[in-house]
Amino acid sequence: MPTRWKRLSLWIYLIAGLTVLTGVGRSSPAHYPTRRDSWRVVIPVYGPDEATLLKTYLQRGDIVVVHPPTPELRASRLPQQPEYWMKKARMLKARHPEIEILFNFDSLSELREWTPKLPPEVDWISYDYERWSFTPEYKPDEAHVQRLFREAQQIAHRHGKRLFLTPIPFFNRRIVERARRAGAFPQDAPPWDFGRLARIGDAFNAQLQYSLRESDDLASTLRAMVAERRKEAPNTRLFVQVGPGPQKGRYTDDELKRAIDVITRSGVDGLVVWFGPGMSHWGEKVLRMIRATP
Repeated sequence: MPTRWKRLSLWIYLIAGLTVLTGVGRSSPAHYPTRRDSWRVVIPVYGPDEATLLKTYLQRGDIVVVHPPTPELRASRLPQQPEYWMKKARMLKARHPEIEILFNFDSLSELREWTPKLPPEVDWISYDYERWSFTPEYKPDEAHVQRLFREAQQIAHRHGKRLFLTPIPFFNRRIVERARRAGAFPQDAPPWDFGRLARIGDAFNAQLQYSLRESDDLASTLRAMVAERRKEAPNTRLFVQVGPGPQKGRYTDDELKRAIDVITRSGVDGLVVWFGPGMSHWGEKVLRMIRATP
């Protein structure tokens, strides 16, 4: 989910954008999607600005993220202690009982410690498994990843929560090939099996936020993922993450509209609209594209 990475992690995501999507978007959608009762939106909530977005645009079954990843926590200058975000979760649920609350963890040790202490107002926990210092247990070996995800699932379910997996996207062969060349993925390790990993979670977030410009290839990538999810993990909800884009080369409104149209037509279950503190204006722009009335 994060919008800020250490340089190597960000570079890996930029590789993903160049390798997952290699064509050029050639078609513009004729219209944009209207409200869909079964289609869900996820946004972060840092303070009053995002709470206003929640009240204005979100509907029953949508999800808000509290206790965001560490980079966003630091940038927000809000308290980093989980207790503060538990209180916020209670407050949000009291005001918006139809909205679901997600509590994020960057590491399994943090997830182990705090999940038993979460209030009943928290519906989901997420495991943000990244190649960065905030996930010290990270290893590229898929068997290792599966063990960690299964433990996270067991902890979540034991305490009445659902698990939202949001890993670095090393389940794509071309991404992995480029990552190998950069020394960011072992030469002898195969790409992760998306279907096997997805079936462990109650929801899976495909972090394709740096891969949105070429709509034709985005569509083919999502078709393949949706087909594999249908076969291997039919009970897992599949989300796709969008973001503002790289610092040098933010997405234009037209690029975002094309990408969102492709995503909403692809058969996934929802969209993670991810932005950092102070960027609620960007989040609102995307929410208008999704929830606008034609």
